[in-house]
Amino acid sequence: MTVTGNLNTLYSEIIEKRSKGKGVCICPNKSSDICNFRKTKESCWWPFIGDEKSKCIIVAEAPSAGSKKGKGVHFSRLLDEVVAVPPEKRKTWDRFYFAMKDTLGYYPHFTDAVKCGVSDQRRKDKNEILHRRFTDPEIGEDRCSYYLMEEIRIVNPSLVITVGWFAKQKIEEIKEKTGVSFDHKNILHYSGQASLPVNMDDKIGIIWPHQLKEHLPKGASLPDVSKLSFFNKD
Repeated sequence: MTVTGNLNTLYSEIIEKRSKGKGVCICPNKSSDICNFRKTKESCWWPFIGDEKSKCIIVAEAPSAGSKKGKGVHFSRLLDEVVAVPPEKRKTWDRFYFAMKDTLGYYPHFTDAVKCGVSDQRRKDKNEILHRRFTDPEIGEDRCSYYLMEEIRIVNPSLVITVGWFAKQKIEEIKEKTGVSFDHKNILHYSGQASLPVNMDDKIGIIWPHQLKEHLPKGASLPDVSKLSFFNKD
């Protein structure tokens, strides 16, 4: 079976339940009582499968609430829907994803480490919830970690791009635990990680290509860092 076929099989329960508009916990051990997933308030992840030839997985921490925050279930869009958005109307995440696609030369797979969003955005509380939903801290029981491990097994990536501290930590733990070999890049995303002020165009056109230089298509050249907006203010 193909990579995309195996991913669709892995996600079959998610697709079946969530295509009906149901906000449900898809934990393999049915532990929604422990995860405390609030289906009327917290967002749900939807499978986002890239090209068959893709050897890259982008891993973020959890679904965002989107435009329906606090108003019911929000489902992430399908790849076809994202592609259909005109470039001039793409929002920040869309611009990030297409920057990765243009840099690598193919559509990468995208997933979240935790498949249900977290309505409580206070960092301490959010981290505790993310950890509990990912893996049982007492017995190491798989929860959302099951899906991430399977995604990595199926895709067998040469590159995993993480967005955010939680996703970075979990990918590092998986590499150490399993011994699986892939390049891991924690990408400079939207936060204040940079010492220099950079805008989205700086990241798309200069910063991200430099971070992923080992994975650029053959013959691609690196952009000139001196073109950063910081150095070219009026």
